[in-house]
Amino acid sequence: MAHDRPELGKGRNPQIYAQYALEFMRDAHDQGQLFFLMVNAHDPHRPFYGNDKAEWYDPATALPAQPPSRTFRPEEVQVPPFLPDLDDVRLEVAEYYSSVRRMDDLVGAVLNAMREAGVEEETLVVFLGDNGMSFPFAKSNCYQNSTRTPWMVRWPGQVRAAPSIART
Repeated sequence: MAHDRPELGKGRNPQIYAQYALEFMRDAHDQGQLFFLMVNAHDPHRPFYGNDKAEWYDPATALPAQPPSRTFRPEEVQVPPFLPDLDDVRLEVAEYYSSVRRMDDLVGAVLNAMREAGVEEETLVVFLGDNGMSFPFAKSNCYQNSTRTPWMVRWPGQVRAAPSIART
């Protein structure tokens, strides 16, 4: 799956996404044009970070994938209650959370690119997911956990900001 976007670091390099986004937004801003930019992340799709291919991260590769800014260890994650708390499940949940973190890194990098392009205060940002977690009873079906998807909106001056959430 990730082989289809080598120009985006296997679809797993937030800085490359941000670079392309910055160029696009600067061009639109410089031309006085409104824009629509849709950024699709490969994370947190399988293979999760830690269970993917080491060669994706080879610095000799023109555009390698990038590790997340933080990785999670099996002993520090909370296993969702719809899954059994087994060592292998705990490992996979930790890898999933690490991939989610890299997606968070990507969103942050694109938001920073908006700021750098000078369009942060006038741009509506909508973040959403298309399905629940990629685990049994949580994706590709109609279980309750399949329908729990993220949806966030940021629009300065139009939508009131939610209280801050501490990041770990």
